[in-house]
Amino acid sequence: MLSAAGMGNVAAMVQLGALFESGVGAERDYATAAQWYLRAARKGDAVGRFNLALMYYKGIGVPKDEVAALAWFRLSFKAGSAAARDRGDEVERELTKAEVQRADELIERLAQAAD
Repeated sequence: MLSAAGMGNVAAMVQLGALFESGVGAERDYATAAQWYLRAARKGDAVGRFNLALMYYKGIGVPKDEVAALAWFRLSFKAGSAAARDRGDEVERELTKAEVQRADELIERLAQAAD
């Protein structure tokens, strides 16, 4: 799986993230899980984006950052995750207008980086 992920297989990246997050089949390592989810997320994977958003929201493996969580939930929804819409709406209700604006700006930067 590691070799497939290293060669760009997005499903393998998400699976590795899940292995490191859960500690089943690998030693639990939240930071490494977040890195694999980020790699999948940058390739447009809805699950990678959703899982990364959850990690930002909870502050697991990455610093707690609700603005980043909202951005990744929105990007996950755009990639096809229906559940990301509801989670993103929940997070948005907790944020100020300025924070929501920062999330929108982050989405723009992430979209530009993907181009």
